Amino acid sequence: ATLIRDTNAHLGCLIGEDLQTFLCFDETGEPVPWSAIGLFAVEELLIEHPHMNVVLSERIAPTLETPLHQRGVETAQVPPSRAAVVRSMLDHNAKLGIDSDCIWFDDAGVTSDGLMLLGNILQAMSRSDMDLSNLARKILASNRPLRG
Repeated sequence: ATLIRDTNAHLGCLIGEDLQTFLCFDETGEPVPWSAIGLFAVEELLIEHPHMNVVLSERIAPTLETPLHQRGVETAQVPPSRAAVVRSMLDHNAKLGIDSDCIWFDDAGVTSDGLMLLGNILQAMSRSDMDLSNLARKILASNRPLRG
């Protein structure tokens, strides 16, 4: 957080060696809410897949189910386990699987990739003149996709 503030960075990101661990911090050094990260990923996929399915673990469903339905996304809920999310993605032909600490993409096979998440956030920021903190608040408050 100090490095982000001291260098006037737009964001900071920690991606684990497994590429699944992903932490994102806004320009103030504060963590970006996981639900906002999930919505950034969903909105990028909506561009090419306007009628997609997303699997949500029971841990994250309370914060994401309504915003996803407002965006026309169908959801399925599963118990909070990585295996359940991945299995359900295959069963429901889902483009994304979201748990409270990990997001999986259907990208020629189910994969969790922090670099893809970072790309989603950077793409959203490139379309906006907003700081990440404001953009995250806006995506969480919106009942429709930010673009289009």
